[in-house]
Amino acid sequence: MKRRNLTLNVFSAILACVASFVLMFSALSFAKDAMIPEGKPYSLKEREKAAQKSKKTTQKALTAGWVEKICIGASENLIKAKLDTGAAVSSVDAQIIKFYKKNDKKYVLYRVEFEDGVTETFKSEVLRYTRIKARTGEKPIRRPVVMMKFKIGDHELYEEVNLADRGHFVYPVLIGRNMLEGNIIVDSAETFKVKTRCKAADAD
Repeated sequence: MKRRNLTLNVFSAILACVASFVLMFSALSFAKDAMIPEGKPYSLKEREKAAQKSKKTTQKALTAGWVEKICIGASENLIKAKLDTGAAVSSVDAQIIKFYKKNDKKYVLYRVEFEDGVTETFKSEVLRYTRIKARTGEKPIRRPVVMMKFKIGDHELYEEVNLADRGHFVYPVLIGRNMLEGNIIVDSAETFKVKTRCKAADAD
């Protein structure tokens, strides 16, 4: 009887250890997932790709005015942008045409209006969605987030941009801290301080 009780006690102790190990492993896995910054692309491959392209440039920071004409994506047309250190992320005024899937990835087709009424159509992979604050009393608006290249002077910046309805704003593009930090110094007393030329070879 004593031997049986001893065996049961040993077996119970082993089960308790196994259960503790499972709980500890689950907790560590949850903590690891929780450390993934919100707002990054979904898959690991996309996270690594975005992180690589989003690394801060080693070139000397450029001093620009708080309003500049810039290039976006592969366009040859200039577009006005407000450089705002008070905004966390960058945004482009875009008219969404449609969403579609290709090779298990989601894409968005959208139209951007440049100066003189010129419009161009772009397509980008959707990384995630974000909710943009609406006017007082209105519900937040869900908008897609894509990777996009901006060019200011000779500086090329590649970061996340949300496609928003900025029709009620003066400037169709907003450049926030996610692009400015370490790259652009904003001179709040100047506008159109930097000369930018767009190249047809530029890719979004």
